[in-house]
Amino acid sequence: MLLGLSPIWSLGQAKEYFDEAEAYRAKGNYKLAVQYYNKANAVASDNDWLTAATHCGLGLVHSSRKDEWQAIAEFGRAISIYPTKAEFYAYRARSRLRLNYLTDAKNDCERALKLEPNNWSAQYILGLTLYEMSDLTSAIKHLTIAIEERPEIAELYSKRANCKARIGDQYGAFSDYTRIVEIGDKDYLGEAYYKRGHLYVLWNEKTKGCVEFSKAGEQGVKEAYEAIRRLCY
Repeated sequence: MLLGLSPIWSLGQAKEYFDEAEAYRAKGNYKLAVQYYNKANAVASDNDWLTAATHCGLGLVHSSRKDEWQAIAEFGRAISIYPTKAEFYAYRARSRLRLNYLTDAKNDCERALKLEPNNWSAQYILGLTLYEMSDLTSAIKHLTIAIEERPEIAELYSKRANCKARIGDQYGAFSDYTRIVEIGDKDYLGEAYYKRGHLYVLWNEKTKGCVEFSKAGEQGVKEAYEAIRRLCY
């Protein structure tokens, strides 16, 4: 009887290890996260989902450490075990994008979207990939879908604004930069002020542009002070 119950015990123990690993990863304690993912993997028995999720977690740790090759290997293991999880392909696509393997990243995103058409991560990463491939119209399309799913994320507006700016849609880009200002994400706020400043100057509204440059400088954008020196005096 004890032997017959051991897989159930192992699965419960594996889940506990996995949850601890996830908590350590969220805190940035990658060393302990790896230890607990490996413990979970060792006792996960025949549960394909938990085994795959453990490999995915290890992949996310490697990606956070900027070891994208190891991340890709772990995401590949997760996919080979559980090939119907869209997120696994999206994570691998992100790592491939970071290594500039654009065609591979695009293919992974498309696989993810076949499995889960509204997966915002895959839509976002596909948008970034298409941007790097200079397919700007398609990039905007996929970034827009991602924004519809997650309208609170400033980074999405930043990337879409850059696409719009490159195709000459100045007012569309300005609208996205304004949305970033409304969200107030400090990681993108300086960029939004700086690029709005240039658009104001381009539209012959120099006073407004200089105000934007000043705000960008306050957010730590060093180029803003050079813009003020060149354009505001």
